[in-house]
Amino acid sequence: MSTPEFFQRGPSPFVRLVFFGALAIAVMLIDVRYQGARLVRSALSTLIYPMQQAALLPVRVIDGAGVFFSTQRRLQTDNDELRRSLTELSARSRRVASLEQELAELRELAHMPPRPASDGVLTEVLHGGRNPYVAKLVLDRGENAGLHPGQPVVDAQGVVGQVTSASPFAAEVTLVTEQNQQVPVRVLRNGLRTLTGGDGASGTISLPFLPGGADIQTGDLLVTSGIDGLYPEGIPVATVTRIESSASRVFARITCTPVAGVARDRYLLVLTRSATVSPASASAAPAAAPTATASLSASPPTAPPPSPAAAEPAHR
Repeated sequence: MSTPEFFQRGPSPFVRLVFFGALAIAVMLIDVRYQGARLVRSALSTLIYPMQQAALLPVRVIDGAGVFFSTQRRLQTDNDELRRSLTELSARSRRVASLEQELAELRELAHMPPRPASDGVLTEVLHGGRNPYVAKLVLDRGENAGLHPGQPVVDAQGVVGQVTSASPFAAEVTLVTEQNQQVPVRVLRNGLRTLTGGDGASGTISLPFLPGGADIQTGDLLVTSGIDGLYPEGIPVATVTRIESSASRVFARITCTPVAGVARDRYLLVLTRSATVSPASASAAPAAAPTATASLSASPPTAPPPSPAAAEPAHR
């Protein structure tokens, strides 16, 4: 083998592997020791960046087009669903308005004061409570927005809890699933009244004061009864999911699932109670009372008046 022929063929693959391996180790050592390759990397990354962006451009265009069309499809579906819900709610609101007017007329005929109305303050959930073992939420509104302890908190589905503490710019809400939180409710099917109690970490609600023979079934809807003066009447609270009764226990073990998104909602409504009786209805009620009294006194007596002999011991 001649010398020119050796140089034409070049070194063997093993020699090239050893050479480039040693060169790579030397460059790494220099980079770790003296940070000498930092400028080289910076310059190379600056030069390569336009080529990287150009290579990624088709991928980004395809991804953007897919996101655009999927977003358009989702928005169209949501829009159709919202229009359908709006139509249903509009029809229901007209029916509710008619029923409210009829109820107001009946209460006026019966000389009963109107039901108290409630206004709402829309709030946003900031975070959960400081104690992970207590079911509480912190809202972004406080006393400056009219929030005070004791006010009920609801969402679009039902009762979430009540305000238990408030500062000028924040408020703390205790959820209905908390152990020491009780809500007076009634069974919508038959009007049976009872109290709910939270089960704590399980996120469920129980009915601890119902006997085993109570008329309650799985799937019954529990709504607020309004007898405590705190929660307005008729707001959904929970649905009965499991009933366990035993002869050894006086009370049944009833488990319910909250109707509201207790720990999933971002926006909540705090109900603030407004004026209960308007001046016109307050002034009209006393005027109607003598009419009822006169009509009762004008009716003939159903029993004869007591004799003087029977009335004499009463005077003594």
